[in-house]
Amino acid sequence: MQKYKKVMVFGVFDGLHEGHLYFLNEAKKLCDALIVVVASDIDVGMYKKKSPKYLLKERIKALKLTGIPNTVVEGDNEPDSWWVIKKYAPDIVAVGHDQEAIAESLKKCCSNIKIARIDFIPTP
Repeated sequence: MQKYKKVMVFGVFDGLHEGHLYFLNEAKKLCDALIVVVASDIDVGMYKKKSPKYLLKERIKALKLTGIPNTVVEGDNEPDSWWVIKKYAPDIVAVGHDQEAIAESLKKCCSNIKIARIDFIPTP
């Protein structure tokens, strides 16, 4: 398995659960530094059509407490601007099983970005 310097992931992470932790740990295996971009409260409402159970600051704190990410940042409120890609210049973006829309948007915006898909495999 190729190891990258920086991997970026995106998500809401509203109440961390086994699937989130699996996704984050698998992404971390791909890199030296994992950058997690957390959807803003406004984005959650816009895309999921409901408010998050936990506010952005609480979701960021919970992610940091896992010790998995090296960096946790707030996403922006401008759809498809991808400022975090420009700012952090990840070598690859890892997407989860339900993030095909993110992968497609990234392909349109940043054609040179590599994308890795991480599918959740529950443990028995």
